[in-house]
Amino acid sequence: MKDDLAEPVMTRGYAEDGKCFIAEVTQEQLWAGAICPMPDERRAIEGMWADFERSILENDIPRALENISCILFLQALLDAIETTLDEPELPQMGLPRWTRMLQLVERFKYLITPNANGIRTFLDQITIVKHRYVVLARLRRMLIDEAERPTCLSNLPVAELRTRFLNDGRKWPDAPARGLVHVPHEQPERYVSFDRAESLIGCSTHFLQLAVRSNVFPGSCVVQYGIRRYTFLPVQAVEAYRKWYSSLATREQVLNELHIDGRNYAALLGAGLLCPIGIANYTFFHRTALNDLCRRLDGLSRPFPAMGIHLRPLFGSWIFGKGITKAISEKLLEEAFSGKFPIFRQQENPGLSAYFVDHAAVDRAYRLRRIESAKRTRQAGMVSFRQLSLLP
Repeated sequence: MKDDLAEPVMTRGYAEDGKCFIAEVTQEQLWAGAICPMPDERRAIEGMWADFERSILENDIPRALENISCILFLQALLDAIETTLDEPELPQMGLPRWTRMLQLVERFKYLITPNANGIRTFLDQITIVKHRYVVLARLRRMLIDEAERPTCLSNLPVAELRTRFLNDGRKWPDAPARGLVHVPHEQPERYVSFDRAESLIGCSTHFLQLAVRSNVFPGSCVVQYGIRRYTFLPVQAVEAYRKWYSSLATREQVLNELHIDGRNYAALLGAGLLCPIGIANYTFFHRTALNDLCRRLDGLSRPFPAMGIHLRPLFGSWIFGKGITKAISEKLLEEAFSGKFPIFRQQENPGLSAYFVDHAAVDRAYRLRRIESAKRTRQAGMVSFRQLSLLP
């Protein structure tokens, strides 16, 4: 085990000298000074990584990607709990990383299983208030980091898991636990600090500052302690704003949740099928509108044929092929959502990747390309004719 060289998830350890991304570590660095785990540590490591290793050996890349996403997600939350809490009962920081993590799991009786259900079970087990605040903050940070630099964690429904964790029926105290928000005095009754509001809402600091300056939180107050000024926001206003913000999706979330790329996103925008909401320099989309896109295609789609028909993804690369302009791509999507050609649905696929088309859509693309090519030829001929008519 080499826990002094690299961490598999983003932690404060990356800021230290000598640390590096795990993909950059050489074989020589891995073997130099490596130590063997204790039996309990080995069982914990095998329980976490065994299925991932099997999927690699079996060349099952989709399962490996799903496994590694769940593993890194769980380790990120465990690291957040282990490194943030400052309790005398916690293991000493000089111990190996996996030893500290194992002691943490055993102490709080956490059940760790690296899959989608295991993640939900783990979040349901977190009942200690300090742990819940730390995990909530880590999930928020994860959403912001993934929007700026997507990793395999973007394959997980982080926003949905955070909302579920926040609304699981447990009562969140009005005041955060000591040490989580460093305000030197008690906050006003029925108010929350700016940091607490930011964590509950799940937005960026700048976006919340913009909302405060725009008077989105009527009744907010600023308390000055010495030279420091602290903003407190009404609990009810924060809860209402959290519900509103959770109904929106950013561009990155749209790409992840609909399972499309940037070209498909631009085509949907150009076709008027996605309607952005501009707030200052931020762009959002109503989640209900994203659901409506899938519902519209569901109403038009047919069952996926068992065999005998060559189908292409509706949002595949063919829609941006040679000679197919942006206008043609947008026209094809408009016609797809109008039911102009057959659409088939693959139940197992997520988002818009579930929808496929047959030769009728491809033929329509070629027809539109010929029409546009003929139009350009006519326009070029008219320009040449006008130029000739101007000659003496």
